[in-house]
Amino acid sequence: MMGPPIFPDVSPPTWDEFCADYGPSFFDYSRPEAEASFIIEVGGEAVGQVNYEIRDALVPYAELDIWLRSQADTGHGYGPDALSALMMHLTNTLGIQRFVIRPSARNPRAIRAYQKAGFEIVPMSVQQQAEVYGPGDYADDVLLIKDGPAEAHSCTVASS
Repeated sequence: MMGPPIFPDVSPPTWDEFCADYGPSFFDYSRPEAEASFIIEVGGEAVGQVNYEIRDALVPYAELDIWLRSQADTGHGYGPDALSALMMHLTNTLGIQRFVIRPSARNPRAIRAYQKAGFEIVPMSVQQQAEVYGPGDYADDVLLIKDGPAEAHSCTVASS
């Protein structure tokens, strides 16, 4: 979520900023070992996207991000389902066992959705998060982590 009224401190990116953040490999699946983005479809209609970036630390992990196209698409389980399917895919294909997501504290619905997908809040200041995971998107990032193998899920993941 970006821009006023809830996020006046985070403006929507310009096209150039978006392209700098999300290179072609996010969308053409040319570097699945590093990053990719997937469309979330419900009944053949695109309702959002979910993406990952593999980060290297002592233990490799995937930092996830998800967007739904509108408030009308929230509250139906699409987010937790998409995250669960993506985590299963990353566990099965890349052996990833740790997943990180950092929403704004001003987005409690998203935090609850991530908890439904198995994430747990890890109390850590934004400064500590930046030291460990790099800078986040918000001044009030909440760190959620899911460790261990992803559970089996009925969703399928197809590249965008």
